Amino acid sequence: MKIHTLLLTARDTGAALQIGAIARQAQHHPRLNTIIYAAAPADRVLSEMGLKVNSVNTPVVDTACDNGAQALLSAADAILKQTRPDAVLTGLSGHGAGIDEAIIARCRNPCYTFQDYWGDVNSLFEKIADCYFTLDQIGAELTRRRFQADTCVSGSPKHAAFSRLDTLALRSGMRAQLNIQDNHRLIGLFGQPIRPHDEYLDVISRFSNAVAMCDRPYTLLYRPHPADPPDTQEKVLDILTDKGLVPIIDTDRDISAVLCGCDFVCSVASSCNLDNIFLNYFSPAPLGVSTYLFLNETMKRMHADQTGATYPPPIDMDMAVKCTSPTDLVDLVSSTEIERGRYWRKIKATLPPPNQAATTILDRILRDLA
Repeated sequence: MKIHTLLLTARDTGAALQIGAIARQAQHHPRLNTIIYAAAPADRVLSEMGLKVNSVNTPVVDTACDNGAQALLSAADAILKQTRPDAVLTGLSGHGAGIDEAIIARCRNPCYTFQDYWGDVNSLFEKIADCYFTLDQIGAELTRRRFQADTCVSGSPKHAAFSRLDTLALRSGMRAQLNIQDNHRLIGLFGQPIRPHDEYLDVISRFSNAVAMCDRPYTLLYRPHPADPPDTQEKVLDILTDKGLVPIIDTDRDISAVLCGCDFVCSVASSCNLDNIFLNYFSPAPLGVSTYLFLNETMKRMHADQTGATYPPPIDMDMAVKCTSPTDLVDLVSSTEIERGRYWRKIKATLPPPNQAATTILDRILRDLA
């Protein structure tokens, strides 16, 4: 029986959680020898999952002509020479190119990418993966339509672990820890390293205006993205406090518990919104509502350009809500518990179960290598 070497890579937190879930299963597969390389912050996430990780200090470049691009590609060449993989499976990160994209650009063996956001393909180095594992059929159709790429619908590997969580205990425990009163809405703002920077800060400003207008009792929680530089976090906090808001700043609490505690999980298009949808799927009672903040035209245009979809598919599937104006958010925060239940029931009825996702991915790779 031939043993195949599978190289796995990741560079951001969301991708690391997906790649880590696959790697945990792959490392016990009798036909696979798995090797993981990761850049920060993914290397830390994967290490905390108990996986053996080779950390790389590689740059993220904005264009293929940037000064750091050649160093990035040379690092990929060195990794491929050392590991000699039969196949590569990478994560997917939004802006610029890093170790994932450089590995795909240089590898001549089959390359696969797990797509954790519908229709998203990073083509900065022009060469893209041979096959994209997608969350659902919508992601597959968007990817094929935009890039004529091969796809395989796998579901979401990392979310299978949510089946083991006591979501209601996490919710009550987090709200007690944060001292959230029963009649208060907990509004979670989850940061993202989005460029152009000024347009993202404009969304934060419009969000702050809306929260400041809410007449229901609320508590605001701000969770910066791990890749946010300190000055970005400071600017976001300045905007929030200038509107008279006093947020709880959270950087290190268990993210699943934080999401369970929220009544509204707000971001432009963070993977936290999808995490929250899957937490609702496994929860015996409604949790918070995933809320996408498309509060200016630039965010709408960027999402359409990057994914081929005007808005994230959960919105069209009635599993999440979009806010295109501050008034939308004010109305949402004032909504009743019945509304949370409506989204929860739709999620239960619609979402594909993630339990076989990692198996589907590994089976497809091994079938291609046979």
